[in-house]
Amino acid sequence: MMNFTLTLAQENQKPATESLAPTPVDQTTALTTTDGSGADQPLPSNPNKGPFGDGQFFMVLLALMGLMIFMTFRSQSKEKKKRKELLNTLSKGDKVQTIGGILGSIVEIRDNEIIVKVDENSNTKIKFTRSAIQAKVEEKDS
Repeated sequence: MMNFTLTLAQENQKPATESLAPTPVDQTTALTTTDGSGADQPLPSNPNKGPFGDGQFFMVLLALMGLMIFMTFRSQSKEKKKRKELLNTLSKGDKVQTIGGILGSIVEIRDNEIIVKVDENSNTKIKFTRSAIQAKVEEKDS
């Protein structure tokens, strides 16, 4: 087991006496370690490095955050483009599902309104805004 002790070495300093007055510290102070053999060794130090290295950690972190933001905006723009295409290609007779989960077929399309027939027996029709349509429903062949 290795014991390390930290001592403060100063050049041209007399041994400390038992006075309570603080001794002045000059600029030639160096930190050293003792590894048990009695020999003092200087601690490795680089004043330019912080606790996470020389800034490369933060550069990688910023690059990853930038990539993540770019991918998020890219996927959102793809979804918006796909939804806009869906709403522009709606036509009379298409089976659709609204955001609220109502299923029906389109009877009439106006500028910003779509009239959907939801019940064949009672001929019930509901008016929705174009943005309330969530998806086209594909009919399954039985």
